[in-house]
Amino acid sequence: MECCKQKLPYESETGVFQSSMAWASVGSNHSSKTALIIPGGPGNAAPTPEDIGGLENLVEYDYQVFIVTRPQNMPKYYTVQDIARDYARMIKTEFGGHVDLIIGTSYGGMICQFLAATFKHIFNHIVLVVAACEVNPPCRSIDLAYANALAQGRPFAAGAAISKEFWPHCKLPILAKLAGGILHVAKTICGPKHHEHFANDVVIEAESEETFDSRPVLPYIKVPVLLIAGEYDYVFPLNLIKETVALIPDCRLRLYMGKGHTDVLKDDHRVVRDIVDFVRGQEIRSVLCQ
Repeated sequence: MECCKQKLPYESETGVFQSSMAWASVGSNHSSKTALIIPGGPGNAAPTPEDIGGLENLVEYDYQVFIVTRPQNMPKYYTVQDIARDYARMIKTEFGGHVDLIIGTSYGGMICQFLAATFKHIFNHIVLVVAACEVNPPCRSIDLAYANALAQGRPFAAGAAISKEFWPHCKLPILAKLAGGILHVAKTICGPKHHEHFANDVVIEAESEETFDSRPVLPYIKVPVLLIAGEYDYVFPLNLIKETVALIPDCRLRLYMGKGHTDVLKDDHRVVRDIVDFVRGQEIRSVLCQ
């Protein structure tokens, strides 16, 4: 793998695995535990250590934290379940077949549902953050418009399209579209350059949302799952959250009242606290059952 050092409060690296999955990490190689973040989408731009955000605070609990995006140049009709297999293979190849903690945010949480159902041997603990068994149908169209605009090199149009997910209850949608467009133009200017296959991959990911439905596999999840959700999430609304919790045999729900999709992700200190409490609870439970 190729990697380069970054200057951050914690030791950090970036690189690309042989599978073409780009990654970034914070924390020491000597940490006793490994946490893997599967980020949201659509889009698999190379991550930076800053993309780990407040979840970097897991370093304080002796984790080295990795964020890893989807492989590049995905074929047409690739599914979320296909991508889950890619992550399982990547964990086998790059992490010796096992990580201590997997955290999937939004699109990443969709992937994690298949990992939990099919590949329970590759992790100790798994957490879904703002994800459910299905994407709210209007948001599938929003994400596809967003992805097509990005693929065509129109960041303002992309930001305007996805603004509905950021501010679903805004009384002045034109202002929301303007703000979303400006934010995405700034992100394009200041962020890393997209890889050569990004235009293909961002559309493939958005199209995969149309066929995503994890309901058939959720009852087969035999490990405890923590689901962190927002009361007013527009992408994964409360009815889908409750259905997901009901279908997973052992699912703990942490519902953030008054929070929307992005609001939950911004409340990173609370998210870290809930994750750490969940992991500690499972570890105590494991000891008591021995």
